[in-house]
Amino acid sequence: MPMPMTSGNTVRQPTTRWYHSWRFWLGGAVSLALVVWAVWSLDWQQVGRALGGARLGWIAMAILMVLLTVAARLLRWRGLLLPRRFGITALLTALLAGQVVNYIVLARLGDVVRAVVLGQETGASKARVLGTVALEKLWDVVMLLGLVTALSVGLVLPDWLVLPARLLAIGSVVGLVLLLTVLLSRSHLSFIIRRLPSAIGHWVSALLDGLEGIIRPHALFWGWLGSLVTWSLGAATNYCVLHAFDLPSSLAPVLLLLAALQAGVAVPSLPGSVGVFEGTCIAVLALFGVGQEEALAAGLALHIVVFVPPLVLGGAMMWRAGYRTLSVWQGGQP
Repeated sequence: MPMPMTSGNTVRQPTTRWYHSWRFWLGGAVSLALVVWAVWSLDWQQVGRALGGARLGWIAMAILMVLLTVAARLLRWRGLLLPRRFGITALLTALLAGQVVNYIVLARLGDVVRAVVLGQETGASKARVLGTVALEKLWDVVMLLGLVTALSVGLVLPDWLVLPARLLAIGSVVGLVLLLTVLLSRSHLSFIIRRLPSAIGHWVSALLDGLEGIIRPHALFWGWLGSLVTWSLGAATNYCVLHAFDLPSSLAPVLLLLAALQAGVAVPSLPGSVGVFEGTCIAVLALFGVGQEEALAAGLALHIVVFVPPLVLGGAMMWRAGYRTLSVWQGGQP
């Protein structure tokens, strides 16, 4: 049932109940299995000693890298939204609101919520904004595949990373070809769009407007530059945390950990990737001779560093903007 209305901006709660989601049950099982394994198999006193020995200066530097990553993602998104320009505050509120929802809600609704929030803050077409968010995901897929390809030149990558990367590559190529075909033949498809119900036709047109950033020179430039900076800062975050624990922090473990954690987002889990995040860190660092307890300590620290600053900042921005409840969609301009 919808949550009660409150003062300020309110977005209606989705009607789908969390316990009806297959992702909840599968994700819960995966996360719970990893947590139970960690509790029963690892020496938690050793994990505590590793956490206590972390160098806080490097942890603080990692937090700074995370905040800079948020800024880089903000500038990338602003570039993808061209030619329309938006204020930094509205963009930051929407961006962080999406992250907060992805962290705490059982279904990954944050990308849709981001479009809703920016539409409410600025009056922009939610469908067009959603198209630019989809382009962001496409750029991240391109970066992930490029990174995995580069790593495969000098490393023997584990099958649990290579197989999903290959499947993702196939799906991405097919999706990109279809997208380019639709965009380049859009004028020929206009007669179909005109025959759709008015609201649906307008929504489809606005969505395609957002997706056209894949063929606009300015959007291509910002997409490439913003993605390169964003992923470089992600690697720098990993380096700082690994260095804080005196673990191998050369280019290979730093980049392989980055690729594995990004790929791990697709694995069903409880909100915040609980268990899956730490399990990924243990699996990757084991390839470089790191013990499970030390790897878990670094994974816990990295998890906190990556998740908590955007969560706190996003919650503050949402509260400041007057959002009290969240949902997938609100009526109004498509």
